Amino acid sequence: MSFALYLRTLAPDVLDGDVGEFQYAAYTLGLPHTTGYPFYMLVGRAWTILPIGSLAYRMNLLSAVFAAATIVGLYCFVRQVGLGRLTAIVAALTLAVSPQFWSQAIIAKAYTLNTLFIVIVLNLAIRARGSQGPRQQKALQAMAITLGLGLTHHRTFIFLLPGLLVYLWPALAGLRRRPGRLVSLVGLAVLPLALYLYIPLRAPSLGLQGSVNWALGLSYAQSFGSTAQPEFMSTLAKLGRLALEQYTILGAALAVFGLARLRARPGLLVLSGLTSLLLVFFFLGWNTSDPEKFLLPGFLFAAFWLGLGLEGIQQAFGRLFSRQRMVFAVLLPLLPLSILWVNFSSLDMSARFETARYWLEVIEQPMEQGAAIVGESGRLSPLRYTQVSHGLRGDVEAVGADLTRAGGWEILRHWLDRGRVAYLLDPLSRAPTSYEFAQVGPLTMIRLAGIGASRSPLPALAPLETDGIRLAGYAYEQPKIRAGGIAVIDVFWQLDSRPSLDYATYLHLIDERTGAMVAQHDKGSVDYFYYGYRTSRWPLGETMRDRFQLATSPELAPGAYRLEAGLYVIRDGTIANAARAHLGRLIVQSPLATIQPDKTPLAALGNVLRLVDAQVSAPEPLGAGTDIRVKLVWQSIQTVSEDYTIFVHLVDPSGRLIAQVDGPPSDGRYPTSLWDAGEVVVEERAVRAPEIILPGEYQLLVGAYTLGNQRRLVTPDGRDNVPLGTLRVR
Repeated sequence: MSFALYLRTLAPDVLDGDVGEFQYAAYTLGLPHTTGYPFYMLVGRAWTILPIGSLAYRMNLLSAVFAAATIVGLYCFVRQVGLGRLTAIVAALTLAVSPQFWSQAIIAKAYTLNTLFIVIVLNLAIRARGSQGPRQQKALQAMAITLGLGLTHHRTFIFLLPGLLVYLWPALAGLRRRPGRLVSLVGLAVLPLALYLYIPLRAPSLGLQGSVNWALGLSYAQSFGSTAQPEFMSTLAKLGRLALEQYTILGAALAVFGLARLRARPGLLVLSGLTSLLLVFFFLGWNTSDPEKFLLPGFLFAAFWLGLGLEGIQQAFGRLFSRQRMVFAVLLPLLPLSILWVNFSSLDMSARFETARYWLEVIEQPMEQGAAIVGESGRLSPLRYTQVSHGLRGDVEAVGADLTRAGGWEILRHWLDRGRVAYLLDPLSRAPTSYEFAQVGPLTMIRLAGIGASRSPLPALAPLETDGIRLAGYAYEQPKIRAGGIAVIDVFWQLDSRPSLDYATYLHLIDERTGAMVAQHDKGSVDYFYYGYRTSRWPLGETMRDRFQLATSPELAPGAYRLEAGLYVIRDGTIANAARAHLGRLIVQSPLATIQPDKTPLAALGNVLRLVDAQVSAPEPLGAGTDIRVKLVWQSIQTVSEDYTIFVHLVDPSGRLIAQVDGPPSDGRYPTSLWDAGEVVVEERAVRAPEIILPGEYQLLVGAYTLGNQRRLVTPDGRDNVPLGTLRVR
């Protein structure tokens, strides 16, 4: 039953992090992170021979097999302890659907094999303590081998040993008189540790000491005991939440009741209680992102206690209400069913293909031969899996480098300075000008800058120098963008001396008419992604390129806007040490407009402008003091060198001007001298009819002229205006 659930919700393909690492390392007999997991790697390699799904699916399926076997093992253990069949089934199924155990049963992780080793040892321990002679000896021998295998797998397995020794002490008492048998048991337990030879065999570069450190997981030693007191209290609260999340309040209460019942069986109390206590201690002191997975053996014992609690209540219920025992039996399965119902949708991973799709997209990018993909080592696991499983781009090297740390940047620079090309998993927007970078699909390409590769900086219109940092100029990707587009602009900085602070850098787009900021890109001072290029660590003597992206609103009016760059620090929640400078201007054009091929323009004005369309909105009949709204669609015939004034005039039947609106396009924000050849510009104007207006027919005229000499542009037929229609006044 549990296996069917895991099969239904199993992750179908490669996943990030340790999961992806195990999915490819087992197939290639590689060396995963400490402690190396040699037994798991060997079993996984044999398992991947099965012709079922992808390599990733097979390794995920292996976890499901181990998990289902754990559930069977827990059932057998609970039955051996003396619980009834129904209670044992409910206890085992409650563990099966508990969120932490379920989540590990459907992905390629080491935890379900660890719990399988534990339940095998528990069953053998019950048999060894409850038997004599050859039967006991065989149980102890099998348990010794299992203990050795468990010690080659996961570090939390060791927490089982103290309680197990206490529990088996009566059975081991006889062996003290037979030291030969005791030595043979120790030998059987030690023999599987030879599997750790896998580490130097698969990674000879580690050497003897490195292999020992890898097997012992010493690289993680600093993570234990480094939790500060506030974090410790938070972790303690998290422990309580986790317990309730696994089995609900009812299940937790039953487990506490079952643990209390073990006072009558001190051996099992020490075995389960001491192991769980050590796991809790480890959880509270282990300062990592997801230490809850280490509690799985404790959750296994909690399911055992839950079964004991259910058995106790069932016995009491039966004595008081013997006729209603069947009702209780029917209600028992509701606990695991309710946990299943609550968690199914959040734990179902059967449709998780996004990681596989992402890495296929990555590996299919047009990368140079022998390039590297650089990122934190754990994030590269799906890349290695994709290369192995799909046989793609074996020439591309996965380079593990944590670019949030200075050491990671040293690894990257060592690669780049040899003339190699690297592709970063994360966006990059700040680097010395000796390197060039660009976005390539989801990756950021970076390499040594070629001759002429870098855009020459334009001088800023105002200087900026503060705390040893000097503004050296800027460069556009494009000096014009359309409203709604993104302007990519490089700002160049130089260090004359080492700055005393880490500064945030920014680029703002300012409306000069109102002083309002219409777009911005601010980069944090300390928490900015690349540790190596915080301002206090910029290399002296090198020019830094700081790339900004200004996202504009589609509603932004076309025109020329001021670019303003600067630096600041955040101190006590407020901006301090601010410095800014006016760089230049950015031209924002109207959103891209298209003209229908069969659209006939209304008129051409000179060889400069074309009036493509005009829409007039006015009341019919026209009343005194009412607005006449006109939407004009212009197209420049050629690049315009002059600033033209656009007019909309209302004239009476005699041709006398009675109302007008004259002015540059877009209220002066976007003069015609900024228009490109062929550009389409849409603008709206409003003409107000006079308060006193006689009945009759009035003409609405539009045109353009130069303000200095009042010379109008004329149409091909010699007119200096374009009629837009007649408006009637009654």
